[in-house]
Amino acid sequence: MELDRESEEIKRVEDVKLQFKLKNISNKMIVYRFPSGCQYGFTVTKNQDTIFDSREKIGCTAAITHLKLEPGQTKVFPIPFKLFDNNKELRKGIYELNAFLLEGHTPKISISFKIE
Repeated sequence: MELDRESEEIKRVEDVKLQFKLKNISNKMIVYRFPSGCQYGFTVTKNQDTIFDSREKIGCTAAITHLKLEPGQTKVFPIPFKLFDNNKELRKGIYELNAFLLEGHTPKISISFKIE
């Protein structure tokens, strides 16, 4: 798993593009099952305080879904930065972005970013 960002320095929030990539590095097909239409989530924290939690802000369809990955296949999930900075809640400081599959399927991964 990895988190991607387009560049180290961002001038405008509108230009931020983040992705959560999940790759099957095994030689067997992997299937994840989810009790809703939401398959992944993300949080933004600062000093251990949660600024944004997608599980609380994004609605999910009431349908059982699954994610199937063949060996070597990658699934890319967008992380809409604008969504959690919609009200300009991010002030100067160092933040941590955590991305994860829901239902405890995998450990979360994190990157730090700084607002100046």
